[in-house]
Amino acid sequence: MAMLDLARITAGNKPERGSGRASPGTDFRTLAGTIPDDEWDRRLARFADASLDQSAIYSQSRWGSNRDSHFTLIDHDRPAAMARLVTFAAPIIKRGLAFVKFGLVWRSLDATPDIAIYRRMIAALCAEYCERRGLLLTIQPRPSPVTQEDEESALHDQDFVQRRPMKSPERFFVDLRISAEEQRKSLSQK
Repeated sequence: MAMLDLARITAGNKPERGSGRASPGTDFRTLAGTIPDDEWDRRLARFADASLDQSAIYSQSRWGSNRDSHFTLIDHDRPAAMARLVTFAAPIIKRGLAFVKFGLVWRSLDATPDIAIYRRMIAALCAEYCERRGLLLTIQPRPSPVTQEDEESALHDQDFVQRRPMKSPERFFVDLRISAEEQRKSLSQK
């Protein structure tokens, strides 16, 4: 499974400030940086694709509060997708980088995965971080044998490009919901 480091630069019209909408005529809205860290981690636990890199406790300790940013897509008052980002901005020129590592999260534990939510979240992230804040947005998707192809396709459809393949693309997935005996049986016997 190849890992991508995808980046996008967006230029153009800026969205209306304060609208809080991912797109007109929907029940979706967005929240940028308004969820307390403990609540963020509680909400993150409701997603099947949650990762350590997307947790507040890790992100805050790794990057610090001045570089840590988070963004949520809300559908009918429930998080539909979330992303934790690290931002690096040059204050004078107002340019920089927003980086999503092993995210975004969009596969709720209590709903069937819908790639349209992933696509909507990418568009909302681009509107906030590229258009409004003037940053280069880099998304390094979480490795997933189930959704990686759909996620890569969605990113390419929204003009993200692969900058370089990851140096060490091997990743191991361990399902902690099954017993140790079932784990051993699931391992390849090469």
